[in-house]
Amino acid sequence: MCVSYLLYRRSSKLPPGPPGLPFLGNLPALFVSKRDMHDVFTSWSKQYGPVFSVRLGSLTAVVLNDFQSMKKALAHPNLQDRPFLDYMLAVPGEGLATASGRVWFHQRKFAVNIFRNFGIGRASFEDTLRGEAAHLVEAIKGREGGSFDPEYLINNAIANVICLVIHGRRFDYNDVNFQQILQAFKRNMELGLITGISTMIPLLKYFPLGAVKEILKNVKVIEKFTKDLTDGHKPKLEEDDNVKDFTDAFLVEMKNAKKKDMEDVFNDQNLLWVIGDLFAAGTETNTNTIRHALMYLLHNPAVKRKLQNELDSVVGRDKMPRISDRPNLPYTEAFIAECLRKTLSTITLAHTASKSVEIFGFTIPKGAMIVPNLNSIMTDENIMVET
Repeated sequence: MCVSYLLYRRSSKLPPGPPGLPFLGNLPALFVSKRDMHDVFTSWSKQYGPVFSVRLGSLTAVVLNDFQSMKKALAHPNLQDRPFLDYMLAVPGEGLATASGRVWFHQRKFAVNIFRNFGIGRASFEDTLRGEAAHLVEAIKGREGGSFDPEYLINNAIANVICLVIHGRRFDYNDVNFQQILQAFKRNMELGLITGISTMIPLLKYFPLGAVKEILKNVKVIEKFTKDLTDGHKPKLEEDDNVKDFTDAFLVEMKNAKKKDMEDVFNDQNLLWVIGDLFAAGTETNTNTIRHALMYLLHNPAVKRKLQNELDSVVGRDKMPRISDRPNLPYTEAFIAECLRKTLSTITLAHTASKSVEIFGFTIPKGAMIVPNLNSIMTDENIMVET
């Protein structure tokens, strides 16, 4: 017990936080709680302050719970790395969400430039969105008014927009193979917490965890699907250097990687990881946001009527809205913003300290996780006023 105390006691230089148990730290308190982790963290922030620390098994985590601390910490050059998960050893390569240091810096810079060049987020991209939205509307009409779960249709629509940017093509909503790939992504997102626990409690690595095996199986399926698509780009690009999508642009960078000393950044395995990260980040998040929006409308018919009236008045029912309509749709924009606030009230991707850092009057040790808790901001009564 004395050894456990010495190993797991909180350093006086760390931010304060709730007491934990030897070996397990604060994990038991999180698991026995009936609330989500972000809600527990938000309640602890009221007791220990906007910056507090917890022990998650063998890992030290510093939880950020207000805008100022997140802005300062996430901009710090030594708090930019990503946590390492053990299953990553079985899948070579580094992507946008998993890379750190030089690889992450150059991949992010490349992705931002390419998306900017393709008009992502600007009016020039809206025709792509409107086209896929039309496919989604037709697919919903095909249900002929019957009850159904819209999840897979919405997920397919979101994935198609990502596919058009990455691969220059879309997939039919009845494509069984593509549905299996989307299901593999969804399942891995669900299993992510379990694999994270094996990193927090290293002893679990020596026990056969079915979740880890399932994740690796899904990764191999996704990897083959992605590789088949990317391999199809190579012959066309050799004949014509005209870059039509994200994969083309990445392959061009791979051609020049040796000259630029960028072979560790732009290579086949990293391309598969980057594409996988873009899909994982884009599909589940946007699908869940739209599903929550539908749920809110079903439970708030008065809001639904007001929203429909504004759209009918400004846009009409014989066409889709355009970005140019946005200034005339204040209620619609407010509704979307509120849906985003509600669905984003969670914990975002963690960072890791690459070096020991003095910040907020505390010392964050090398290897500690930095956990931004968006829930505490999105539910802060001083910022967000409930009506």
